[in-house]
Amino acid sequence: MPYVGYAGLDGEPIDFFFDTFLFIALRTPNHRNFHRYYDWVRDSQPGKMKDWQWALDRLFLPNQQLEALDAAAAETGRKLGKPDYRVKVIVMMPFPEAKLAQFGDVNGDGVEESLDTLENRNLAVKWYIDSFLQRFEQRNYKHLEIIGFYWAQEDVDPGVPGEVENIRFTSEYLHQKQLKLGWIPWWGAIHKGEGKRFFFDFTIMQPNHYYHEQSTEDRIRECAELAYRMNQGMEIEMDAKVVTSKGYRQAFYRYLHGGRKYGYMQHSLLAFYQDVQALYELYTQHGALGRRFYDDIYLFIKNKYGSTIPFHRRRKHVLK
Repeated sequence: MPYVGYAGLDGEPIDFFFDTFLFIALRTPNHRNFHRYYDWVRDSQPGKMKDWQWALDRLFLPNQQLEALDAAAAETGRKLGKPDYRVKVIVMMPFPEAKLAQFGDVNGDGVEESLDTLENRNLAVKWYIDSFLQRFEQRNYKHLEIIGFYWAQEDVDPGVPGEVENIRFTSEYLHQKQLKLGWIPWWGAIHKGEGKRFFFDFTIMQPNHYYHEQSTEDRIRECAELAYRMNQGMEIEMDAKVVTSKGYRQAFYRYLHGGRKYGYMQHSLLAFYQDVQALYELYTQHGALGRRFYDDIYLFIKNKYGSTIPFHRRRKHVLK
């Protein structure tokens, strides 16, 4: 609720808040991953078909995930006088790992497909997209709109045979369904400024400033300048440590100050990475200080960061 609607001190929505929600998963209970396999990373295991299925099943749990978001959007819209209000949804596209010899039986012929061929990687992508869309349409959510998928791997390696072609297939297949493919590369990705080259419809720059103590405001500036040149978005990163750590607090506010200084608050596609549920924790568990962060994020999203929120507007909202 406090994500869909900007909530006052009494918990009632004053305004709409985030308009789009990106659902991701990083690891399964089997300790398998949804990104590239690295043989030098301890316990790194590429996700198989059953792991991709787990990610799909998790999205459709009763009273959680998509169903909970649909209910929150319905209630917020009703309270703000817009009962038909809908929020947008983007879903993770797991990375088809070319080194995975036994992915699963995608085509039902009784033989597990190997992802060493582009054909089988495309087949896996198509199965995942079709499986999600079929279930999404069956649920007939009244307040959710699926707009696309997010490529989970945070870099692109043109040196891997078929990798770029696999992304292109994914993008073109989604276009057939009037959907988009997005990408959020990490700062160290060599091709982070080349989203269009690799067939992504939108790319959001990931500064990785918040989690690196040696990073300075220069990282924010460099990332913003690159995003501007390449017509890409910007990500703001945070977690609940902004409450207890001066260093993390300063890092977080460099993102917000940078948004005003370099223009991405006003002119950019914006994403917020909040660890797991940081914004909810700030709103519910950390008193006036947590509320300050919550308010500042709202102001930033509304292109008003630096102004103040009248106390009476924060305290209550009267429906008309």
